[in-house]
Amino acid sequence: MEKTTLAIEKTFLWNAVLKALRFLIFICGVIPLVLITVSVFMRYILHKDFFGYEDIVLLFTLWLYYLAATYATWEESHIKGDMMSFIFKSGKAKKFYNISLNAFGVICMAFWMKWGFEYVVWNFNAGGRTSALKMPLIASELAIYAGICGLFFYTLFHLIRYIKIRPEELLSRGDENDVI
Repeated sequence: MEKTTLAIEKTFLWNAVLKALRFLIFICGVIPLVLITVSVFMRYILHKDFFGYEDIVLLFTLWLYYLAATYATWEESHIKGDMMSFIFKSGKAKKFYNISLNAFGVICMAFWMKWGFEYVVWNFNAGGRTSALKMPLIASELAIYAGICGLFFYTLFHLIRYIKIRPEELLSRGDENDVI
C-alpha cells in the first residue's frame, strides 16, 4: 500500500528545507566539537586559554538542539513514552488517536510560539550579551523560537496528514512510527 503523502511533500521548497535542516544540524554539531577539541589542545598542550569559546559553543549547541528537534518532529522519531498507541487495534481508533495527539500538540505549540515570540522581543529589548565575547544573546535565543516554529509547522503537517490518511495504512505501517 502506498504511503499517503501531501502535495507539499513533493515540492522543491519542501526538499530544500529538509536538506538545509540536515546541513545545519551537521554544522551545528561539528563546530562545538572542533571548538572544544581546540580548547583542550590549547589548555593542556600549549598551556594557553581559549577565551570565550563557551559563548560560541552555547550558540551552536542551542541551534543544534532546536533544529534537531524540528527534524525529529518531521521524521516522527522522537522518543516516546506512549503506551496508548499499543491499546488501539483498529485503524480508525489509531487514526483518531493520532489526530487527537497532533491537534493537542498544535494547540500547545501555538501558545508556545506566542510566548516564545514575547520572550525573544523582551530579550531583544533587554539587550543581553554573553559574558566573555559580548555576543548578543538574541543570536542563541532565536534558536528557541525558530525551533518552536519548526515543531509547530511539522506537527501541523502531521495533523493534516493523519486527517487525510486511510485507517488501513496505519495498520500496515506497524506501531513503531504511527504517533508523533
